[in-house]
Amino acid sequence: IATGEPPFEAFWLKALKNHPYLSSLITEADEELLSKLIDIKLTYLDDTTGFKLDFVFAENDFVENQIIGKTYFLENVKEAHFQNLLFDRTETSEIKWKSGKNLCMKEVTKTQRHKASGVMRTVSKSVETESFFLFFDETRSPADDEEIDEEALAEIEEGIHVDLELGNIFKLSIIPRAYDWFTGKALDYEEMGSDIGSCDDFS
Repeated sequence: IATGEPPFEAFWLKALKNHPYLSSLITEADEELLSKLIDIKLTYLDDTTGFKLDFVFAENDFVENQIIGKTYFLENVKEAHFQNLLFDRTETSEIKWKSGKNLCMKEVTKTQRHKASGVMRTVSKSVETESFFLFFDETRSPADDEEIDEEALAEIEEGIHVDLELGNIFKLSIIPRAYDWFTGKALDYEEMGSDIGSCDDFS
């Protein structure tokens, strides 16, 4: 994909929304910022065991930084007759949200009664909310000597699975076939079962 302004307004937003999995992650609140997405760049790391995705935005009302990046670090593990790429960790750019524009957080207001006095008061706090931009959360594999119970380990492994799947979708499907996703033509490939974008490619 050429860098710079996309050929059509909201090109990347429409391409992402046409993908069945990615569209489920995009909220109505996300769409205004994603409409300012002008490129997604793929760079392979020097050791070829990882890759970086850079999301490039035009000037907008939500974030200060023009580029938000996410890097996938994979370990090249050689065994007797084959080699595997195993997930190590991801590292992401800090999203510099403009004041009051963080799409990953929302204000929740609750009314509480003081136990002793009985006086009512209103309390507000920020809580995480659904957003496509939670994609930029970091994940990592536990260290070999890290003590983790089975439930927590299962949750970590599920997070890694989802993260790898998303990274692979961008790397192998969205970026090389962006125009097909924009037009919806790629959905025909999906129906024929020829679409790529599974973390099985990393096993």
